[in-house]
Amino acid sequence: MGNSKRRDIKQLASAVISGDRTSVGQSLTLVESTNPSDREDVGQLLESLSEHTGDSLRIGVTGIPGAGKSTLINVLGKQLVEDGYKVAVLAVDPSSSKSGGSILGDKTRMEDIANLSEVFIRPSPTDGASGGITRASRESIAVLEAAGYDIVFLETVGSGQSELKAADVVDILVLVAIPGAGDELQGIKRGIMELVDMVLVNKVDINPEAKVKAAVNDFVAALHLLHTKDPVVLPVSATTGTGIKEVVEVFTSQKAELENTTSKRTEQKVKSLGELIERTLLEEKLNSPESQKLLKKLEGKIAAGELTPTEAAQKFFEKS
Repeated sequence: MGNSKRRDIKQLASAVISGDRTSVGQSLTLVESTNPSDREDVGQLLESLSEHTGDSLRIGVTGIPGAGKSTLINVLGKQLVEDGYKVAVLAVDPSSSKSGGSILGDKTRMEDIANLSEVFIRPSPTDGASGGITRASRESIAVLEAAGYDIVFLETVGSGQSELKAADVVDILVLVAIPGAGDELQGIKRGIMELVDMVLVNKVDINPEAKVKAAVNDFVAALHLLHTKDPVVLPVSATTGTGIKEVVEVFTSQKAELENTTSKRTEQKVKSLGELIERTLLEEKLNSPESQKLLKKLEGKIAAGELTPTEAAQKFFEKS
């Protein structure tokens, strides 16, 4: 049985490497699985794909709801395809706490690229993961890289912690903002501003020029205080195409730079080790019969008002 499963995984990996879209989708479903029994297959799949990963430019895109992240990715993706690149988008969506489903609205805002053969869009539920970055984001990116996608966008939900998680996964972290930066800067935490590599001030076509200029200057000033390198702040419009070619030029230049060094990828792999160990240990602890029994008992005590969630969590780790 084990050999049969392994041959199936080898065949799946081979199909991914050949660029078969159905197999790519099946592989993403596998790495997103929360079933502990799938982890062995995931490990075999990633091992089979490993020689074909690491070559894409990974771009994190974050920002408050309404900033136009998806629409901007749509326009940037279209330009990148025209320039000869294959593009993938992982749109990390908030999961429904009741149904477990994900909100797939992002895909409808990428109508220009959604049906292109050079583009693969995957709306992925956060699965409750910290920061809105799904547990399997790294693994999903590896699958897409093995399938030959040159540029991988990781769109986050902009939930505050999402940027902190995304920064460890991507090569460039882009903040999409809108004019009125003075007000917006009030709501952006210093830690996030320290992480972003680029700010795109979007929707400049529907805002007065003075307001756009003030927003750009505010972000440049803020980033100068936090970065040792010159910040990249560009006014853009997904509607008129303003600034799109300039942004793509920054992306392609960064991709060329990555191809000449392995330091970034090495750093990302080292950071992923701790996460993988932590996740594996937690899954093993949570899924044991003893732990499941203890959890049920503690849940009952919380429901009865005998314990707070914090107290119950402490007792879980003390007894399990």
